[in-house]
Amino acid sequence: MKKLLLYTVLVIPMLFMTGAAQAAVTQKVDGLTISLATRMDKLSMGVTQLAVTIVDSSGREVTDARVKVGYGMTAMKHMAKMRYRSPAGYADGAYNAKLNINMGGSWYITVTVLLPSKKVVTATFDYDVGAASGSHGM
Repeated sequence: MKKLLLYTVLVIPMLFMTGAAQAAVTQKVDGLTISLATRMDKLSMGVTQLAVTIVDSSGREVTDARVKVGYGMTAMKHMAKMRYRSPAGYADGAYNAKLNINMGGSWYITVTVLLPSKKVVTATFDYDVGAASGSHGM
């Protein structure tokens, strides 16, 4: 009980203060589990580092895929569709990409995974991005 209390009172707040805590979302697609994480509690305006982790159906982390990250907003009444791409290189246990979210609203992030077997798996995640507040990015 003391260890749990110590963990709750000391360790968890330290993770948030150091930026180690991450908000993550996950999808299972064609035998892969694809997870997106940021260091912030939610996707917000500004430059954001995105970490993509991929696990196969046997529970092994996929480290040898080619990963592409696309993101944008759908067309609105007075605005054309916005589409951006960010390279995603593998380092420190994840495929990392840098996003620049330039306005609030409904955004999507599409992760395309090309496996060594040439199989292509795509997952799309939807986000609502609020207005800017304070620091944006890492």
